[in-house]
Amino acid sequence: MPVFYIDAIALFRVHPTKCIETLAAYLKENCNEALAGDKYALRWTTMVEEHKANLSLSVKQALPASDDIVSFAYMMRRLRKACPVDTVWVV
Repeated sequence: MPVFYIDAIALFRVHPTKCIETLAAYLKENCNEALAGDKYALRWTTMVEEHKANLSLSVKQALPASDDIVSFAYMMRRLRKACPVDTVWVV
């Protein structure tokens, strides 16, 4: 959802990796006990299972179709294989 129409009180520039590392360290130090409960363990397990299912679906969609119709997922898979690893993709 674009939020460019909301006036900002302040603008900050941060290094993404440093920002994530700082946030993770804070959570480990201050929220470790709260996040160790059964509620979050079940949620994590569910998320892992859903992620595996989504990956499996993506792999199936990127296979060639038996009716010679080329899907977008298959075409992009072939294009990614044909391009160098450091290719910059812009949408």
